[in-house]
Amino acid sequence: MPKPSVKIAEALKKIAPQQREVASVAAQVKAKAKSRSKPSEEIPKGKTPKTPIKTISQPKPLFQFLDCKGLRDYRKIRVFIEWCAISEDDRKPKTQREFAEVIGVNPDTLSDWKKRDGFFDEVDKLRDQWFRKYVTEIDYAMVKAAKAGNPKAAEIFYKRYGYLVEKHVVEQQPDFDENEDKLVRTSLTNIGLAGLLKELEREETGH
Repeated sequence: MPKPSVKIAEALKKIAPQQREVASVAAQVKAKAKSRSKPSEEIPKGKTPKTPIKTISQPKPLFQFLDCKGLRDYRKIRVFIEWCAISEDDRKPKTQREFAEVIGVNPDTLSDWKKRDGFFDEVDKLRDQWFRKYVTEIDYAMVKAAKAGNPKAAEIFYKRYGYLVEKHVVEQQPDFDENEDKLVRTSLTNIGLAGLLKELEREETGH
């Protein structure tokens, strides 16, 4: 059986693009190898490198008010502040001594932290942030109670939104001081002028 004739020209046309592609890849490989073999060039002083150095962003400070001078365990202090901001019923562990054991510090260390300037300001700040989620719910509950006839709720509502201003009552002291009058009468009696005192009393009463 005769073999099919091979068209050399067509075969070469098909092979030529493949050869060019292989040659291109080979040239790229040689160029990369050549560049790697070159010694690295030192960057002259005073010039900015081609690849900019990425700046490391500073972490946000953990505290706003606390005096951190001389402190190292920032994370533990932060956890302790969060523990102090929680109500006693929700704290886990319950006691400060147990909490000290959990985070691995001496109980006296926790007491020292609490004495630092700004500690309870941090606690108040954190507590205020947690309480904000209840404001809307409480406001609507207050309005509901006021509409139901609760006068105290209505008063709080008016004060909260500036419709009611508290009045401060100032008691007026009398010009006449009873203690001073008693002291005068006692003094007159002691110096033997009781008769004059009775005479004055008769003039005052008209008897």
